Amino acid sequence: MEINRFDGKSNFSLWQARMKDVLTQLRLIDALIYEEMPDTMEERAWRRLQMQAVSTIRLYLADDVVIHVLNETSPTVLWEKLEELYMGKSLTNTLLLWRQFYQLRMTEEQSVQEHLSNFQRILTDLLSVGEKVEVKTRALILLSSLSHSFESLVTALLVGKSTIKMEEVISVLLQNEILRRENQASSSGENSALTVSGAGDRRRCNRG
Repeated sequence: MEINRFDGKSNFSLWQARMKDVLTQLRLIDALIYEEMPDTMEERAWRRLQMQAVSTIRLYLADDVVIHVLNETSPTVLWEKLEELYMGKSLTNTLLLWRQFYQLRMTEEQSVQEHLSNFQRILTDLLSVGEKVEVKTRALILLSSLSHSFESLVTALLVGKSTIKMEEVISVLLQNEILRRENQASSSGENSALTVSGAGDRRRCNRG
């Protein structure tokens, strides 16, 4: 499994989740889960596991980031240091994330997929710093962030309901995106046919 190296500028929470996937695939995740050697392991095997985990994590860090954890030999200590450096759990950062979350707006030019990606990125960052976002709140914030062209769809989704799930909102939005693309393609095809037909009529008139 290949992931991009974390350079200190990209999304740390996303990199962290994928890094855990890598460690799981390589069967090294226990070195990150347990701070002390499990009773079922021998000391030599435990040390080897820790070394392999540290080495693997470093391979997925850019040089500018590795320099800060170069002397760490424990995967859990290395992981915690990275969190301290790049997770940004300060109140200032938390406020910024909440502001981004509530002020996120979809433009008319954006695709649903692009907007959902932006929304999920901010939500993931909030959750990663320990903030709680209720399921209903997530769905309502997502709906309120949509562009004006979705107003009728939003109204239809909320009518007669006291709660709504994120899965339902995302499913409807993606289906709507597919229908919009199909309608645009159909409209474009009809316009092309009319253009060709019009050109043919003009040629016949000129001949007459």
